[in-house]
Amino acid sequence: MNFIEVTCKNEEEAKKIGKALIEKNLAFCANIIPKLSSYYLWDGKIKEDSEAMLIVKTNREFEAVKSEITNLHSYDTPGILCFPVGKVNEKYLNWSKSQP
Repeated sequence: MNFIEVTCKNEEEAKKIGKALIEKNLAFCANIIPKLSSYYLWDGKIKEDSEAMLIVKTNREFEAVKSEITNLHSYDTPGILCFPVGKVNEKYLNWSKSQP
């Protein structure tokens, strides 16, 4: 199982991407944190933005999920981070394996 974190320009974009991943069987769950304060370096300057966080849970290959996110995302350089899940409760793991 992989846990993929994606910052999005707003909640609407996060919902659009999350729903598309589930519809295309690239994820079995998508969670959204609607408002984050983000600070980052861009072109040598510190930037501040309000963003939304999309959290994707999937058993699919990262490259396929990343490709779909990139196609739907509005950023030129979206942050798409993948964390393999090392431990998960057995009941949830079994449920996730039963998903398409």
